[in-house]
Amino acid sequence: MGDMGFALQLSVIALGALILISLLFVGLSAGLARLARIGVKEKPPEVAAEKERRKRALIAAAVMSYLEAERLRAGGKGGTAAELESTEQEGKK
Repeated sequence: MGDMGFALQLSVIALGALILISLLFVGLSAGLARLARIGVKEKPPEVAAEKERRKRALIAAAVMSYLEAERLRAGGKGGTAAELESTEQEGKK
């Protein structure tokens, strides 16, 4: 019976040590997360939205520029895809 009591005491001590270590790591990770947030200055939503609009406008301008260059390279000002296909087929004949 004495051995079972000792085993129970040892189990309780081990469980307590595991809980203590777990709480230590939880506190450490919460402290590090708080410390990491101090250095980061978040921009207000208006600034972030304006930056996103500029980014999208730049992408749209690049796509339009590319499409214009492709249209000019393909053979003129008013060529649609169907007209371009028909002229390519006539050129192959």
